[in-house]
Amino acid sequence: ELSLSSKLLIDCFSQHKCNVTKLKLRNIDIIASKDKINISSTGAELEPFDVFINRHNVLDRREHDFAVARLIEDTSKVVLNPLSKSFFTHNKFHANSLLQNFGIPIPKIYKPGLNYNSDDIIETIGLPLILKANTGNQGKGVVYIDNKLSLISIIDCLINLNEDFFLQEFVLEAAADCPRAVLIGGELIAAYGRSSKKDDFRAKLKDGKFGGFMKISEKDQEVFKKIYKLTELDILGIDFCVTDHGIKIIEVNA
Repeated sequence: ELSLSSKLLIDCFSQHKCNVTKLKLRNIDIIASKDKINISSTGAELEPFDVFINRHNVLDRREHDFAVARLIEDTSKVVLNPLSKSFFTHNKFHANSLLQNFGIPIPKIYKPGLNYNSDDIIETIGLPLILKANTGNQGKGVVYIDNKLSLISIIDCLINLNEDFFLQEFVLEAAADCPRAVLIGGELIAAYGRSSKKDDFRAKLKDGKFGGFMKISEKDQEVFKKIYKLTELDILGIDFCVTDHGIKIIEVNA
C-alpha cells in the first residue's frame, strides 16, 4: 500500500501533466540475455525513465528488489534518493546514532543485546518507552511499553525470533504532535503538524490528523540543513517534536 506522502507526490506530478508510473519492485522480472539485461513489468519491457524516485527502502526487502532498483537507476536520466544514499534511513538505530554523533538532538536510544539488563534500560531511558523495528514505515513495528514486565517479555520474544529492534525514549510532546519537515535539495519546502488519532500514540497523517502548516525558526532550519548535509538525500522528511528544551529529531525518512 502506498504511503500518504507517496500519494501526494504522485498527485503533485500528475497536476503538472507528468506521466507517473507506480512500480512494485517485487512484481518486476529481470531477464538476462547474451547482449543485455532487461527489466519488464507484466510482460512488457520497461523503458528508461526521465526521473526515478526511490520512495521505499528496498534494502530491507528482498535482494530481488535491490537488483531491480539498481537496474532502473542505471537506465534513468535522473535519480532522486539513490540506493547509495538510502542506507542512512535503512537502519533506524544507525541513523539515530549518526545524528547523535553530529550533535543533533534526538531522544535517548538503547539497543539491547542478548545479556541485556532491564534495570539498566529503565535507568537509561526511563518508562514509558518506545520499541521500534529497525526498518519499516507508517508507524508499523512501533510499540509503547509502560512497565518492566512487558519490557522483559517483549524483548525476550523479539530476541528469540531474531528480530532487529531498538528502544527509544518516550517523548510526550511527540505523542501529542509530531510535525514533519520536508526538504528538497536541502531547502525547506514545508513543515506541517501531525497528531495521533484517539487511543493511539503514533502521530501520522495516514490515521491521525493534519495539524496545519508551521513556520520554522532559523535556528531549527539550521538543524534540518545539518541533517541534509549528513544524508545528502534529495527528498528528505524529518519527523521532529518541539519540547521546552528545543526540537528533538524523532526520525529521518527518504
